[in-house]
Amino acid sequence: MNQTGLLPSISWNGSRWWLPLSTATANQLAQQFLQPNPDALRALLESDPSLRIWMLLECAASNNAALLTLSNLANQAPAALAAAFRDSNRQSDSPSDLQSFHPQWCELHRDATAWDSPERWLQVTGPVVPSAWQQTWPRLVDATNLPQTCPDFGGNKLDLARLLQTTDRAAATNAQLVKTLKAEKLAALKEFAYGLSHEINNPLANISTRAQSLARDESSPDRKRMLAAIVNQAMRAYEMIADVMFFANPPQPKITDDNEPEDVSELVRQIVDEFTTSCAIDGIAISSQITPDCRATIDRGQIADAIRSLLRNACEAIHPPGQIAVELVRADKMLRLRITDSGPGLNKRERRHAFDPFFSGREAGRGLGLGLCKAQRVIELAGGRIAIDSSPTGCVATAYMPAS
Repeated sequence: MNQTGLLPSISWNGSRWWLPLSTATANQLAQQFLQPNPDALRALLESDPSLRIWMLLECAASNNAALLTLSNLANQAPAALAAAFRDSNRQSDSPSDLQSFHPQWCELHRDATAWDSPERWLQVTGPVVPSAWQQTWPRLVDATNLPQTCPDFGGNKLDLARLLQTTDRAAATNAQLVKTLKAEKLAALKEFAYGLSHEINNPLANISTRAQSLARDESSPDRKRMLAAIVNQAMRAYEMIADVMFFANPPQPKITDDNEPEDVSELVRQIVDEFTTSCAIDGIAISSQITPDCRATIDRGQIADAIRSLLRNACEAIHPPGQIAVELVRADKMLRLRITDSGPGLNKRERRHAFDPFFSGREAGRGLGLGLCKAQRVIELAGGRIAIDSSPTGCVATAYMPAS
């Protein structure tokens, strides 16, 4: 087992070395694992030569930079340290009698310089450091606040590997809880949607049919307009119920092994053309940058509805005049569709709940707010993912789909 007084081992060409972990550094690293702070990490690296050397050598193994700064190390430290403490191979077979090393560590700590003589630190617990390895080490260019007193290498320390295991379990438990709650919410919504459809669709159909019948025999233009409004509102309510049904229990994509990949570029171009005229009337200009021949094996109808939902959401967010930019590109093995609008953007709370149905933060009169939810469900059923965020000029919706 690893001693809590050591950092994870460093290996090169089959040999292993260990560096000391002081009580103060162990306690501060525990805080950094729970809540990373680059400024605090930079200060910790500046004050602890052992940790500083460990990070320099860790960086040497992952990149070819000849010169590094404390800020470089601080930015990479959270991920590098967490991965190392999680790796049981780097925690095993460490020296057992750490007390005998304390005098050498204290002397090295007092003599610390900007370069720290890593080979002297490593050779306290390991073999002679090969010169070939030393030639690959980067140099640190901005360490100034060097320590003068020896820290406590004894004492009781937090077991950082166990701390990370605990936080990993907590994160996994939380993710499973979120997944379970989402499934239960969808099950309840599905039951609600079926009841809603049965109880309301029939009255809506009667209202719409009777209003259309009255309109056929009506001679007054004003009454005809009123009856047409009744029909339109009945259809709007019907569409809302259909949206709820779709979100609660979406149909599976109609894709078989015989399906030819669809031309997503052409599909996006057609939908942009659909919106261009109506948006221009409302004072909204749409521009597009579409890479040709972007193909994917998709349910064309479902993906078209999802793209329309994203564009409709962008249009509704803008107070004219405004702009919408549509971009479709191939990114590695994915197609990336990005829709940017010049609306007011989203605050942190709105971003967090953007894909939640019936989110109460939505403006009254804007419907049930299921457009983004439907788009998310469709994109995920196609094997993709979708995200929404604010930009300096408005809101950005980005959808990824596997390319063919």
